Amino acid sequence: AAAAAGINHEYGLHARFVSGLIQQTFTDHERDGLLFPAVHLLDATAPHCPELLDAHIVALIKLLHRLAKEHAAKRQDTSAASDVDSGAAMLRTCLRLVQQMPRLLEVTEARKPCFQALVLLIDKSQDVDLLLEVLSVLRGWILCEGANAAAASGAMGASNLSLKERTNFILKLVQLEHLNSPELQRRFLDMVCALYSDPAAHRAHELVVKIERAFMAGL
Repeated sequence: AAAAAGINHEYGLHARFVSGLIQQTFTDHERDGLLFPAVHLLDATAPHCPELLDAHIVALIKLLHRLAKEHAAKRQDTSAASDVDSGAAMLRTCLRLVQQMPRLLEVTEARKPCFQALVLLIDKSQDVDLLLEVLSVLRGWILCEGANAAAASGAMGASNLSLKERTNFILKLVQLEHLNSPELQRRFLDMVCALYSDPAAHRAHELVVKIERAFMAGL
């Protein structure tokens, strides 16, 4: 018992140290944008210490929003191809972290900029790998997978999109068909079919009616 207590104490000290280091990086480099070390540290520690993510939701979403705007602006600039690639890689990391944040939608400061970043990427990006990460985020919210996972772990569920938000995101995702990516289309239509298979979705008649075009496309 004493040994276990000692391990827990050391784990807590380590977690606080890492969290403080991440916060200091976000604070010190908010203006110059040199935040990649903080993101990499979060990405490396999140699987082992997921509770760290909650303390950095707002800072991470601010970065996601800025990177999405930069990605959209550089998409047409062929001379900035390498910058786009590095920015897209960081965006994918941020989006993977977002998928591990079940409480994100409860944080008012993060909710709107996160939605704006996702919509901007759907509208402007042609990076299929990046859009697959966007789709993974939205699938979790639309199908309430985050809430189910949180319930299983005893945490509060955070998949609290409104009916209008769920509908708007699905309709927005329909436009990805112009990219002619079989994998992107397969995953999107799989999400739509899963939604149609959910009895709760049929109680939200407005949602089912509005996504009918997307469902028929998958038949």
